Amino acid sequence: MGILAMGLFAILLFVVSLGQTSTADQDVDISLKQATKTAMDAGINKGTLRVTEEVTINPTVTKNALYKVYADQDNFKDGQKKVIIHSIQSRPAMISTEAYNKFDVPIYKYATDWDKKKRDSSSMVREQETSLFEAKDLVKTIK
Repeated sequence: MGILAMGLFAILLFVVSLGQTSTADQDVDISLKQATKTAMDAGINKGTLRVTEEVTINPTVTKNALYKVYADQDNFKDGQKKVIIHSIQSRPAMISTEAYNKFDVPIYKYATDWDKKKRDSSSMVREQETSLFEAKDLVKTIK
């Protein structure tokens, strides 16, 4: 009976750990994509768009909007979050971002306790996103 209970506990622990990792991964994916797109929309220089019909962004506004929207979008509260802006440009309007979430997974914690060895009981999920407003040739040829 003891072996059966241990086996069921191990399966349950595995399923819970897998679910936690999947939830963390989905949260980082959705949060970063939504934050990057919203930040690009918030950072558009509307004056330049009206006058020259060219989309440019204000990097400072875009960066601040990214951090704010990412913090608001985040639903998975476990772990340590990190958002990195790799590149941000006004012309062409582009932002490249990356997000990490490092959190403890139950199956690693119990495996460490069983082995009596000191191991890192954490897991990490990562997402990258690049958003770019491309310039298109809008000259019409009338025949």
